[in-house]
Amino acid sequence: MRSLRRLITVYCHNAQTTNPSYVLEYRTLLELTDITARHFRILLGAETLPTILLRSIDRQQLNGNDQQSQEQFYDLPNQAYSVYTGKILIDMHAGCVSIEAMYTHPTTGEQKKIVYQHNLLPTETSLQGLLERLTVYGKSRNVQLLQLIDLNLLTAESAYDEKQKFETLKERLDECAAYRRSMTVYDLDSLIGINRSEGNASTGRTTNLSLINHNMYTHVKDKFQHTYVQTVSGSVKKFETLKERLDECAAYRRSMTVYDLDSLIGINRSEGSASTGRTTNLSLINHNMYTHVKDKFQHTYVQTVSGSVNDKNVNSDEKWSVMVISEPFLLRQFYDDVKFTRSDHEIELEKNENRRATERVKCVQCTDYYIEKDNHMGICVHHDGFIYDNHSTNMKIYTPREAIAQLLKEDAQPIQQHTRYVQTPEDKERLERMKQRFKFICCNQTLVTGGMMGGCKRGTHSEPHVTFVEWEMACKNNKDYREKRLSLLQSRTDFD
Repeated sequence: MRSLRRLITVYCHNAQTTNPSYVLEYRTLLELTDITARHFRILLGAETLPTILLRSIDRQQLNGNDQQSQEQFYDLPNQAYSVYTGKILIDMHAGCVSIEAMYTHPTTGEQKKIVYQHNLLPTETSLQGLLERLTVYGKSRNVQLLQLIDLNLLTAESAYDEKQKFETLKERLDECAAYRRSMTVYDLDSLIGINRSEGNASTGRTTNLSLINHNMYTHVKDKFQHTYVQTVSGSVKKFETLKERLDECAAYRRSMTVYDLDSLIGINRSEGSASTGRTTNLSLINHNMYTHVKDKFQHTYVQTVSGSVNDKNVNSDEKWSVMVISEPFLLRQFYDDVKFTRSDHEIELEKNENRRATERVKCVQCTDYYIEKDNHMGICVHHDGFIYDNHSTNMKIYTPREAIAQLLKEDAQPIQQHTRYVQTPEDKERLERMKQRFKFICCNQTLVTGGMMGGCKRGTHSEPHVTFVEWEMACKNNKDYREKRLSLLQSRTDFD
């Protein structure tokens, strides 16, 4: 502060020598504050807080008085019959913020965990774009310390090996633990890292995912679940950095900790081949870091006391943890590990995903069963054209079901007529030739009633909602195959 006051004094003195009525503007004050913050490396991610405020001012001036174009943030006000748990998950992939709370039914007193969800703005596509929102969250909860833990922090502290990373992490977390109200924000993607590998298979491209920094992931996961740091023999120094930062947050009564879970943990991604196509294997790299952050996140809390719920100066403890995750694989793993409350929409999506992975669906193209999750290119062998009667003068069109029904009917007639007369070899030969008259227009293959039919086309199975009638109509109305049939009819007329 002394350096900032000295810088402001010198700047105002120089300005007043040329303009005695000079008054320091708010923008200039922020620019001077930014210089001081960068000099002492007081950063929030890759930026300083004055830079974030300047960007907000520029956006407001750009939008002008147009209320519809003004971007608004939701803060974290106290909700009726709800108490925040202090856990926040930001899904960058889905563009959604989930804030967990404990809801108490006003009549029955029954308690259950719920989530309040807000959509991210179009400009919030990265962690740096979230900083303004996070500062609004911290200000609305009157936090004493807002700590951002991401790859920029480790780089600024020259923490390149695992030991230095954990020392830096411990320092920041110990700082959070020193405050009664703190908010810690983790950028999990950059802290952990994901190993992604791709390959080719007969059924298409496959992707394998796995965590890179397993120890970091385990540690951050533990911190996310607990308010204390649990060290392990033989690896005490690995978690010193994380413990220090979390302890610093714990020292404040109102704090918010932001975890960059992706970069802290890391994902090891590998690919392989299987009978159903390419497979993707994902695993966490930094298991210890993940467990530690998960525990810290689970033990985040907001303590309420009697008095007005809107009083921001209430003497209460709030330990907020914000987990920012971009990678869907890492998000699912973290959801399961910390048992974070899901919204009704997410529960429905999960049910649909489980259904797609287990429920058998009948394909109207090849009449075989498949599981939606394993529906890869090349797995469905079928015909995409209609059937025509090659013995009829007008090449009558049939669907496969109609043609098979006709063949079965004709095959049963000799048995019914056997009591009347005995078939001659010529009759049997004629009947066999009649069975060969149905052809697929797409490849001229003969329709058979027994065994596996196969097909001339390879692709994916039909969608579950497509019916046999819809597929047969699509085959009948295929423009190319109708033109091919007309060409065959014309060639027969010319031959005659």
